[in-house]
Amino acid sequence: MSSAIHGSEEVVGACRERPQWRSAIYAGRCLQNRLSRDIRGSALRPIPAERLIAIVRRRWSAICTVATLLCAFATCHRDACAADIEQVQWGYDGQVVANRFNLLSVLFSNNSAQPFDGALTLRKSVANQNVDAPLVEAIYLAPNSSRWVQFYPYSKFDWEEWSVSWGSSTPGTYALPKPRQGKPACVLLDEPDALTAGSGGALKRFPENLFPIHLTATDGLKSVAIDHVPRWEEGRARAFLEWVNHGGRVHLLRTLQGEYPQFTGVLEPLNAQATRKRVGLGFVDRHDRSRRQLDPSYVENVLLEGRDPAEVAAELAEKSSLLTEAGGKPKKALPESDNMFFTYQWEGDDPLMTALKKMSRPNHSWVLIHLMSLVYIALIFPGCFAIGKRRGGDYRIVFGSLLAIVFVFSLAFLFVGRRGYGEQTSVHSVAIARVAGPDRYDVTQWSNAFVTEGGDYTFSHAGSGRMYSSCQDEELVRGEIRNGAEA
Repeated sequence: MSSAIHGSEEVVGACRERPQWRSAIYAGRCLQNRLSRDIRGSALRPIPAERLIAIVRRRWSAICTVATLLCAFATCHRDACAADIEQVQWGYDGQVVANRFNLLSVLFSNNSAQPFDGALTLRKSVANQNVDAPLVEAIYLAPNSSRWVQFYPYSKFDWEEWSVSWGSSTPGTYALPKPRQGKPACVLLDEPDALTAGSGGALKRFPENLFPIHLTATDGLKSVAIDHVPRWEEGRARAFLEWVNHGGRVHLLRTLQGEYPQFTGVLEPLNAQATRKRVGLGFVDRHDRSRRQLDPSYVENVLLEGRDPAEVAAELAEKSSLLTEAGGKPKKALPESDNMFFTYQWEGDDPLMTALKKMSRPNHSWVLIHLMSLVYIALIFPGCFAIGKRRGGDYRIVFGSLLAIVFVFSLAFLFVGRRGYGEQTSVHSVAIARVAGPDRYDVTQWSNAFVTEGGDYTFSHAGSGRMYSSCQDEELVRGEIRNGAEA
């Protein structure tokens, strides 16, 4: 055994002239082979502690370097994975409205020691295939901080799936919960840090700090109940007032002290002394109840339907007397009008987009295109076969003829398919404008773009709070959507 160890030392000495990392591997392999040959007739003996200490001292700088690199790698990996999404809020009540722009709020956190300067990208997929154009929101986030980021996706079907991704060198992805489709929401505006956030009431709560700053993001909101003065900056308060002028409904509730909130500044028009006050196309209703007194029946009939509370109470009492008797059976059937309701549902964008596409249909000569297609097929076969047979089966002539036919007909189809018919790049649009306030309008526009040459095109309009969607649910659009101030 002693000769084996001595032999290994000689091997190590012989390998010292090699590069350090290679010599260590080589010496280890030689020592293993030598020991495996002599182990049968000898006994292992532990290495003295003095020698271990000497080895550690000689290799101390290398050990420190390796430890530093491992710590740096662990820190970089931790920082790369530190950015994440902590909360997700679909719409105003957890649902989305079909064929409308909806609100999506995500709480993005940066738990690393480095600032995050990049973009969040929202993608839509159907059957695990990306469709539509992705929505991109630029964001800068300081170290160890978080903020709410809002998107405005256009939803069409309830089988759509959404995901958010970020980063380029170390990307991250978060699969969002699939939203449910429902009606425009009626919510209770709540303070994000309120102690009474979970007490009483039948209305779903919506944090006031998530109310959008654009009127165009309120398509999925029907009415709002308020029992306090929101702490909003001027832009958010102005967007709320525009939503009321646009047809929104505000329900003023009593506070826990039994008083109604008193608004100032931009929201001062919401102060009402009467039971109902008209503000633009919307209404402000006062209710002699607090949030804890909002039972489901009152919410359904008064807040959602907008009916008079006294009328609803009298009608409920009358229905109760009609439906019950001593035996528990109804005395008579309710009027048919009480069991039937008629609502109009928007059919979506397909009818409008189909009509707009017909306005820019290219005037192709389909007879010529079909004739060229038949000639092309005939030249490929049996044309190339006949050429090869006449030339004695020379494959060079056959393949040369095939390439020539493909090249010539590619140019011919390119020329006939898009040139010579007087087509011009054009955009056909139809728009609906509704009054949102003094000298302000809420405009919804559908457009179909027809171009004669490929390239990169930018679509933009004047105004604020612009939102875009390709309304595509089958194919991926080669582009991106940037909503907001510079949409």
